[in-house]
Amino acid sequence: MKQLLILFILLSFSLNVWGSELKSGIRVGYDNFGGMQVQFYESSTGKTAEINDWNNPLHLSLIAAPNYLYEGFGWFIKIGFNEFKLNTQRFILDESSSVGGNVVMNKRGDLGTKMNGKFLYLVPSLYYHFFKNSYISFLFGLGFGISYIEIDGEIYITDSFKPENRDTDCYDYLKSNDSYDQVSSYCDLKYVNTKSQAGAWSPTLLIKGENIGFEFAAVNGGLEENGSTWWVNDAQMVLFYQFNFE
Repeated sequence: MKQLLILFILLSFSLNVWGSELKSGIRVGYDNFGGMQVQFYESSTGKTAEINDWNNPLHLSLIAAPNYLYEGFGWFIKIGFNEFKLNTQRFILDESSSVGGNVVMNKRGDLGTKMNGKFLYLVPSLYYHFFKNSYISFLFGLGFGISYIEIDGEIYITDSFKPENRDTDCYDYLKSNDSYDQVSSYCDLKYVNTKSQAGAWSPTLLIKGENIGFEFAAVNGGLEENGSTWWVNDAQMVLFYQFNFE
């Protein structure tokens, strides 16, 4: 599979390597490295949990209304949808873990939890086009928009960003074991079934030709519920072909 992917990349760029202006179109691609993630965070206690998994490798998105503003600066709108089913929790087990900080020690495991959902987003982005009309074409953008999120499932609360609120029994159990049949005896289970409109934001790095390209992006949205936040992250590392509208 890797050999076929490398051959496809080389062939695509040998036929279509010249950097070009960003155009409206539909992107169809293969995303074998990205994934979906849902994170629970309670601001008053710092309690947190995360469930993630590799997702459907098929990527589909719409690029609309690209327009150059000045020199290499421009803007565009990205519209996408992802339906996901997650069943692997990641445990943040670093004693000095902090919100937004790097995780020095973590484990992944199946705790028997499931999280299903839908993530629809519309994100206008401002970008800068590096090396326009050259053999190497890079676009870097940052966007803010809206999303619609549905999530339904459960998750074990595995950590807290405030050490004094950490459940030490749960922490020690996850850190000391590789089988989690007794997790319900040590960790609290949190249920969620909610849907709502939410904000969204996304950084994007694009390497492209006329139709072929790589996209590295992370689309993020968050739902507020009873003093807690459910963050949804769609990490994308996509090899795509864009069917241009013009």
